[in-house]
Amino acid sequence: MLNSINLKKLTVNGILAVIVGGSLIVSSNLVDANNGRGQGQNSCKSNNGHGNNAPVNVTLSDGTRITGTYDPSNPSEASANNMLTVYNSKGEKIQYKNLTKAQKTEFHNKVLDIELRGGGSETNCVSDSSSNSTNNSSNTQQASTPNDRSNTQQAPRTIELIGTIRDFKDSHPDFERNPGEKNSRGQTFQYGLDKKITTDTLGSDKKPIYAGGSYSTTTKENFDQWYRDVPGVNQSVSYSIQLEDHDGDGIYTYTNNSFFPINGQLFGNEGRSKNYHFTYELHTQFTYRGGETFKFSGDDDVWVYINGKKVIDIGGVHSKLDAEVKLDDVASQIGLERGKTYDLDFFFAERHTTESNFTITTSLILENAPETAD
Repeated sequence: MLNSINLKKLTVNGILAVIVGGSLIVSSNLVDANNGRGQGQNSCKSNNGHGNNAPVNVTLSDGTRITGTYDPSNPSEASANNMLTVYNSKGEKIQYKNLTKAQKTEFHNKVLDIELRGGGSETNCVSDSSSNSTNNSSNTQQASTPNDRSNTQQAPRTIELIGTIRDFKDSHPDFERNPGEKNSRGQTFQYGLDKKITTDTLGSDKKPIYAGGSYSTTTKENFDQWYRDVPGVNQSVSYSIQLEDHDGDGIYTYTNNSFFPINGQLFGNEGRSKNYHFTYELHTQFTYRGGETFKFSGDDDVWVYINGKKVIDIGGVHSKLDAEVKLDDVASQIGLERGKTYDLDFFFAERHTTESNFTITTSLILENAPETAD
């Protein structure tokens, strides 16, 4: 709590913002949180004058994409606040230090307004009307709470998530199994929902942990290959999906009722019209604001973990199934606090020929999770 009024003036793209007594007052009907380029959240605090650890999701003019956290006041790669993941125009991961000076300059310029973003809490976003009479003037508007999309938070209309697909041959013991086959534990394979494949907690390496009670899988050794690169067993490639907010209502959707992203690639179709046997994983982050949901509809296996805890489980070889998590309903169980950033880790497997349905519907503003600091 400040004992005296601190006044800080920020000018961003012609918008004047003043922090009075720890509250942000904006002299415009619009605060563009990212100059229309990045995808960060509003921060309604000064962060000592800088946007320390503010989330960024920026695409450069040449197609290079940079996500993570960034402090423009300290652009040095060694800064503890700069945790960046970089993808070139082909979707290949590269190091930030290998960008050209022009690319780094363009990135820095696109996030110069970062003081109005990153890590703000609802209490920091609320102005005290008694602290300054300008709160009631016709041309001045207090910054909104994080859930108020209509005023200050310019949410993206498109979210691109970049993950890894791994292709497997028909001969892998966990793929294209037949009813009646038995695994090493004597369990008989059958189609349908199988909720005994993974534990309720994600591994320290950000991979699902095999639970060992599954009738639709074989062994821990075989399952551990699903989301890890294993020479001779699988082949991997980066693959991105785009979630669209079609109606501008904050609901993002990716839907594909014929999700076969690697037809004719990697191990190939193995004599079929499509490449059926593959897995897909995504590692993302979001800021919990309250009221968000995440839903998946499709086949086959899908597991979703938030803050390392499993919140969706539709494992097994089955036709299209739906599962949804309302974050408010599980927040206390999985340790969520409003205004804080958490991981969402997503794992999918297509194990059987015929169909591959894949639909994500969410109100979360997801970003690719940075893997390392460069």
